[in-house]
Amino acid sequence: MSTYSAAPVIIDAKGHLMGRLASVVAKHMLNGNKVVVVRCEELNLSGGFFRRKLDYMKFMRLRHLVKPSKGGPFHHRAPSRIFLKSVRGMIPHKLAKGAAAMQRIKVFEGVPPLYQSKKKMVVPQALRVLRLKPGRKYCTLKRLSTEFGWAHQDVVDKLEAKRKAKGAAYHERKAAATKLRANAVKDAPQNAKLAEFAALLSYSDKNPEKLSKDELVLYDDNTLTIYDKRPFNGDADLQINSLDHLLSQSHDIINSVLEAFDRAITDAEQSIQEEQMREYGRHWTVNKGFHSVPSMDGIHLHVISNDLISDRLKNKKHYNSFHPTKSFFVHFDDVVKAVEDGSTDQLRRSLKAREELLKDPLQSHLDGKTYANIPKLKRHLVEHFESMTSKSSK
Repeated sequence: MSTYSAAPVIIDAKGHLMGRLASVVAKHMLNGNKVVVVRCEELNLSGGFFRRKLDYMKFMRLRHLVKPSKGGPFHHRAPSRIFLKSVRGMIPHKLAKGAAAMQRIKVFEGVPPLYQSKKKMVVPQALRVLRLKPGRKYCTLKRLSTEFGWAHQDVVDKLEAKRKAKGAAYHERKAAATKLRANAVKDAPQNAKLAEFAALLSYSDKNPEKLSKDELVLYDDNTLTIYDKRPFNGDADLQINSLDHLLSQSHDIINSVLEAFDRAITDAEQSIQEEQMREYGRHWTVNKGFHSVPSMDGIHLHVISNDLISDRLKNKKHYNSFHPTKSFFVHFDDVVKAVEDGSTDQLRRSLKAREELLKDPLQSHLDGKTYANIPKLKRHLVEHFESMTSKSSK
């Protein structure tokens, strides 16, 4: 825990030895990190309860030598304040760096709503089960605090019971929903248009982060992305990750991959254009190609309608990556031609440099005009699309 982190570290204090945890937290704070400690009432103290009670009674009798009302020492009863004072004793709190460090800690009994859904950490070097010899006596800070006047144990216990019940119910609902979704995906019938190459590719919807080995991802009606991570030519160790990786392979492997994509493209393009005819009474250009620098592992090819008004194109980088006249989007036919002409090495050398094209201004692929932002560009694209479809309906 000695490295710097901008986000606060949330520690669940249950089962930790108070002194050991305080030392680790103090060091973490002095390194400039923020710390939140929850469930301080569940901290453990080594030694039996009676012995710890005698020690705290002795501490409670400490007073200012000349004038006890002048200013301390102050004796806290709440578990969180007792722990905070333990941390403060390990920090030079009267110096500037110590005072600044003390501003970077928050302590709580129970788990406040703000931190209930956030990830909580433990500190192995302070856990009782790892640091205290089995069979040794210990007690909880909650019991000690209650003995000396902390009056909120019942309230904290009640709120914690409600939080745990709510968390258990949420976990059950999430597990049931995950199981239902998995069964639904498993039993879902395949699209008839994709049946011919179902043996080559399987499909799932809108979840590119959880791709399995071979997947076809349908983003929306007008955009299709084909993934294929399977080995070709019987080489079980060969996984094609990008266009550049593909073009570095042997001629036979390149041809086998491109042939597989060509079969998939034919059906995908036909499916998109049939839907265009069914919805708007006409069809228009469908672009097929690779990104010069892919956004995820696994060779994949994009099939997208030339209107480019998909909700998935949310920013300048997205739009420029599918711009049909910018060379970042490498058309499938151009790749095939480069393979036939033997110019794959030249194409490979230029791929990485094309990433700079994503920073180009927002220039419409329809009329070449430049727009200040995505909303204005999309308004222009939608107007053109509506004009085109209205003419075809007449």
